[in-house]
Amino acid sequence: MKFYTSGISRENKPLLVALWFFLIFILLYWVGTVVNYSLKFGFSVEKIGYYYFGSEQFPEKISFTQLSEDTHIYLFTNAILLLSLSGIFLYSHLSFAKKLRLIAAVFLFALLDSFAGQIIYFGGRYFSFVKIFSFLLFNGSLLMIVLSIFSHFLSGKSSHNPTSQTKKYYNFVIFAFAILTIVFVAANLILTSSKLGFTPQQISIYYLGDEATFIQPKSFAGILETATTHFAVMAIYLITLAHFVFFTEFRWKVLLVFLIFSSAFTNIISAFSIRFISAEFAYLKILSFWILQASMLYASYLIIRYSVNNEPDMNKRGI
Repeated sequence: MKFYTSGISRENKPLLVALWFFLIFILLYWVGTVVNYSLKFGFSVEKIGYYYFGSEQFPEKISFTQLSEDTHIYLFTNAILLLSLSGIFLYSHLSFAKKLRLIAAVFLFALLDSFAGQIIYFGGRYFSFVKIFSFLLFNGSLLMIVLSIFSHFLSGKSSHNPTSQTKKYYNFVIFAFAILTIVFVAANLILTSSKLGFTPQQISIYYLGDEATFIQPKSFAGILETATTHFAVMAIYLITLAHFVFFTEFRWKVLLVFLIFSSAFTNIISAFSIRFISAEFAYLKILSFWILQASMLYASYLIIRYSVNNEPDMNKRGI
């Protein structure tokens, strides 16, 4: 979040090169997302309805677990993406009011786009238009932000120093990120409920299998792949959350950050313990899961309270 304090200096060539590549990658991500969506759905309510419910003659509803996993991934990706872009977008040439409205809109559209599948799933195929509507709103506003940043770079003008309006913008961004984190925790609860369950028996069956219900035990390769992915994405997300926690005046912030990371580590590793040591480690997985979700929620509460009640002294805190 260094951009919140010093802006984008034209003299810092390595940073400028990195930012150019960052924006190019984001633009390519945007193009790939639009192309993939076009190939998958073709902006057709009929194709979207078929994806979620199958044909009307032979209906086959999509798995709620798969739907929950998609939402889980979308929320993580959108939260980190928007937080990263917002620090650079702050110094675009748009007026402060336009920047604030656009960044607020893109966060809201990200939420709508992440949960469009649930709206269709529970509302029926007649709500398929929501998927198109939310996709266009989110990706349209995201493109506006990226193009505005490109315009700023191409203009050759220097960024201004932080102002009181900058601080208001900063407060809103971390508030929005905390809200997305709360929603992310809710998505974790939904996904865990539909995929693993919350009882030791359900979790043991998920990893050890069950002949009566034809559930195969998880392989070492499968558990390792999931663990490796989660180590990477949780590291990115949790360090972002933790670094905002350290802005607050909470007395036990170090302990809170320790709980967040240690419970995440234990929750990931316990899968190996259940599968290859003892089913009793299911209790550890349940405990670590609830500690992680509770600590993330409390961290979000601290961040929201901070963003609402404080004007950050950004130079002092070295954001």
